Amino acid sequence: MSRPVSAFRTSRVFATAFLFLIPPVSIPGQQTVDLPAEDRDLAIGARDVFSVGSLTGDEWETFARITAVAFDGQGNLYILDVDNFRVVKVAPDGTLVMEMGGEGGGPGEFGMPMALSVTRDGEVRVFDVGYGGFVVFNPDGSYKTSVPMSPGTMLFPSGDLLSMPDGRVLSAGGGVVGMRRTPGGGMEFPNSRPVHLFSLGDEVQVDTLYESWDPATAGGAPDLETTGGGGIRFQGPPMRAFDPELLAAVLPDGRVAVADSTTYSVKVLSVGGEIGRLIRRAHSPREVTRRDREAEKERRVASMEASGGPRIMIRTDDGNTSSIASGQAKAMMEARLETMVFAEEIPVVARLAVDWEGRIWLERNGSEVGEPGPTDLIDSSWQYLGTAAAGGVRIPSAFGPGGLAAYIEEDELGVPRVVVRKLSIG
Repeated sequence: MSRPVSAFRTSRVFATAFLFLIPPVSIPGQQTVDLPAEDRDLAIGARDVFSVGSLTGDEWETFARITAVAFDGQGNLYILDVDNFRVVKVAPDGTLVMEMGGEGGGPGEFGMPMALSVTRDGEVRVFDVGYGGFVVFNPDGSYKTSVPMSPGTMLFPSGDLLSMPDGRVLSAGGGVVGMRRTPGGGMEFPNSRPVHLFSLGDEVQVDTLYESWDPATAGGAPDLETTGGGGIRFQGPPMRAFDPELLAAVLPDGRVAVADSTTYSVKVLSVGGEIGRLIRRAHSPREVTRRDREAEKERRVASMEASGGPRIMIRTDDGNTSSIASGQAKAMMEARLETMVFAEEIPVVARLAVDWEGRIWLERNGSEVGEPGPTDLIDSSWQYLGTAAAGGVRIPSAFGPGGLAAYIEEDELGVPRVVVRKLSIG
């Protein structure tokens, strides 16, 4: 059942949060599917189709920072190159079709592009934080319209954006969360993490399809910490590790698969948000050790160094958006790492996706922190197909038609690129 959306306003910053949900229980009318507990080997083949992104290639192939990729129904690839303020459309043979966007505040231009969604017929939607809404392009690449969030709304899409068959855009997990300042001067945080659906009309209409608990606020107001970074002060819940993320993927018929607990369980939601099916396997989360905690801190520091430092956005009540300098952001993140809060268990499921044939892909966490585990495949009739070994073919950044899959990578010089492969199952 759809729930009304709540908007959170802030005069300071957005806070990052992770998700938690108590182990699932049976609900009347819900069908439970218990898959075999023992892994069965599954071979997944991958053949390179093309790669784009190189310092020695054509000028259009020089990408600055790729944050999202998507396919349309014809197999065209769309690449969001945020620091170059553009979307690049690439044909199925790897040649350039066109570029969309540009830096600025005019029609079809971006102030701070953040996320990308592409419909099967090739309509491109980019959420632009600088504009405060979606910038939309027609399938031929021409500018179509810009759709603002309603005035005063501080609720933005987060994580990957996925296209629904009915034209809406789904957003879940891994991004920014709004908070607001209370009349008494304190900070109020949302106590749940939602799966949102965005409808693009004259304004963006937001519906909440599903809500998951947020461990930082589920027990009440979080313990706030304040850390400094070159004169900038940050106030928010402590950084957390090993909480289960809110993972969501869209099935071809519009239903949504969701995983948000430490256990191996996937909920299949109807278009209206009801849980119609629960898919389970008898795999248990493992207890977090001291070695895990140290390894996670080291992993996050290494990731921050490799990326050039974190990027923190500030959006004030008057609608202005800016970013904190990388040195200040890095100092703030380093201070927060020292007070990181660790969950007691490492979740079984690390990643979730659905391909164009309706198969559910679930990557499990590996035996060591930061290492990928094996990947399970479940077909559209909820049958377990098998498990691909860790270190083999992984869940891509985007699935496409006919077995196409796009992976955001870096070459040996650290240059961003996208590799498109054709996957074969069995």
